[in-house]
Amino acid sequence: MKIRFPLFLIIFLLISLYSCKKEEKTVQKTFVDKNLPQQQIDSAFIVETFKSDTIRTIKAVHIDNYPDKKFMIADTVYVTEFNKNGKTLLYCDKAEIDQIKDVFKCKGNVKVTTSNGILKTSYLVWDKKTDKITATNGVTLVRDNNVLNGETLITNSKFEKVRITKVSAKGKLEEKDLKW
Repeated sequence: MKIRFPLFLIIFLLISLYSCKKEEKTVQKTFVDKNLPQQQIDSAFIVETFKSDTIRTIKAVHIDNYPDKKFMIADTVYVTEFNKNGKTLLYCDKAEIDQIKDVFKCKGNVKVTTSNGILKTSYLVWDKKTDKITATNGVTLVRDNNVLNGETLITNSKFEKVRITKVSAKGKLEEKDLKW
């Protein structure tokens, strides 16, 4: 009898403890992934104005917009930048647009067209606040019938002063053209 009593007591205590356990309510929680865009826009056309003047248009096949971060990622992008001396056209396969810093990072088949020439590259960063364009991963600059190829390029949106590293050229160069 002495052996059964402690066994009975242990079983009773285990059953008592198990039955007193609090039940957990199953709550289904929803969450928002902060890395997901807050807006997705297809066939977008954005017009940026200052007072009554259009300063920029952006056309894209698709845009992932993060308005809290003031950041956009756009696919198949066409940008027209208007200024007092004309306009600058930009095309690229993909662009990351930082609206706070006013910086465009363009990737894939990048082409910038101004009245002073055409720039082609695979990667470009355009800092709008400083009007500095930096292109890497091989560049081609076409002016008139002259073609300059290089590894990297730094210029402004008008191609007024151009610095190219590891440059090679093709075409006819006039002495008056040596200033650029």
